[in-house]
Amino acid sequence: MICTDWRDALPEEVARLYAQERARWIADLAWDPAELFETVEQGRIAGHVAGWIACDRERVTGWTFYILHDNVLQIGALVGERPSVIRRLLDAVLASPEAVVARSLSCFVYPNGRGTVSALERQRFSLRESLYLTRDIVPTADPAPPNARVRGWTSGDFAGAVRVLSAAYHGVPGAECFAADHSREQWARYTWQILRTPGCGRFDASLSRVVCAPGSETPGAVALVTWIAPTAAHVAQIAVAPELRRQGIGRVLMESVVDGCARAGATTLTLMVDGANAPAIGLYERLGFARRAGMLYGQRAARSRVAA
Repeated sequence: MICTDWRDALPEEVARLYAQERARWIADLAWDPAELFETVEQGRIAGHVAGWIACDRERVTGWTFYILHDNVLQIGALVGERPSVIRRLLDAVLASPEAVVARSLSCFVYPNGRGTVSALERQRFSLRESLYLTRDIVPTADPAPPNARVRGWTSGDFAGAVRVLSAAYHGVPGAECFAADHSREQWARYTWQILRTPGCGRFDASLSRVVCAPGSETPGAVALVTWIAPTAAHVAQIAVAPELRRQGIGRVLMESVVDGCARAGATTLTLMVDGANAPAIGLYERLGFARRAGMLYGQRAARSRVAA
């Protein structure tokens, strides 16, 4: 088995890889990553999205891509038809020039088998599972009774949303997947990515919701909603500032989101939640969500010893 730099591959060769993975996401997650892969392909052609393609006797058996950002090597896909392929791809990533200068490595991937977990554990990644939950929605033209606490998203809510996310995730294990060093600048970049890039779907301001503290116009809780397929909406983020917790705001936000998505013609609503966050999982289950799949977040420092 050999791994070749995917930046040397022909566009039609890589297009086949995207098409296969896109079909898996649509079937398993009701998520169409076509826009995401278009952005990745632009980066691959430009040369700043690195990756490897694994081949066995000239037959493609797996692939991966990754970027180096703020000295963190971030793996965005890790696909292989068997565990040995995943291990070989990870070896190639860790031997890459980007890994040499990185201070840490992370991944957020949709695994295609148990081999992904074992390969990452072999390379000393600390792993957390994010549950991918879905619920069905019945489209309707009839709005729910308005809730005075909830309003729609405006362009002026950006700074407030950054503050809410930074405060809500302070000290939360696994939040490094959003902001590696928990800095306000990183939370701003992460929020901007939700609003302006297709990584979490296509942002829809009309479906996103804000709750403000009494007497304030500044967001104290936010729900950022995207489209991941023509009839599937996704709650990319929902967060409540610590000072507004235990007031039922999370439920109020979600109920307003569900109503808005139903009126917009969505038939499916999805979200991700840390597998260890029992209170949040309980809330979503009471709102009709059920587990559909699992995403995998991994993190490790650079230059740690690799298992034999």
